[in-house]
Amino acid sequence: MARRRRGGSNTTLLVLSLALVAFFMAAEIMRPVVGAASEWLLGGLLVILTLIGIASQALEAYRRHFVPAEQFPLDGHEFEHWCAARLRVLGWRCKVTPPSGDQGADIIAERGRARLVIQCKRQSAAVGNKAVQEIATARRHYRAEAAAVIATSTFTRSAASLAKSNDVLLLQVGEIGRRFA
Repeated sequence: MARRRRGGSNTTLLVLSLALVAFFMAAEIMRPVVGAASEWLLGGLLVILTLIGIASQALEAYRRHFVPAEQFPLDGHEFEHWCAARLRVLGWRCKVTPPSGDQGADIIAERGRARLVIQCKRQSAAVGNKAVQEIATARRHYRAEAAAVIATSTFTRSAASLAKSNDVLLLQVGEIGRRFA
């Protein structure tokens, strides 16, 4: 499960560099007309534009990783199939387990020799410890190398702490493509 580098940082650096060049050019052009005050005015404008750019990137990252539960199939089992379909596109062989008697795993995914067990949570409330406990147990039961909980919501601090100590990945649904590619 190698991480791929996202390409947004180079674009941001280029835009900021061009804005800085534009700032100095505009300051030189306006100096005879407005005087030294033009540098302060343009500098303030540059700072405001930079902050707007940073805020828009943060908002886009939030939208990309957090998708409300209302945008997914109506029941939990359909959501499990939806997640499995996304993993199949990424090259994983997936088996969705039956709704009951699954020993805590909703999806068993394999690629090469790697086996991954996943629990899917389609809910609005933060996911708690129970999901982490179940998938950690399922990893041992299915002899998987990795375990993950994929959710349409956030996770409680307690769940995050338990996941860290049990080596369980906690992912929001928008992160499937980035983490399992």
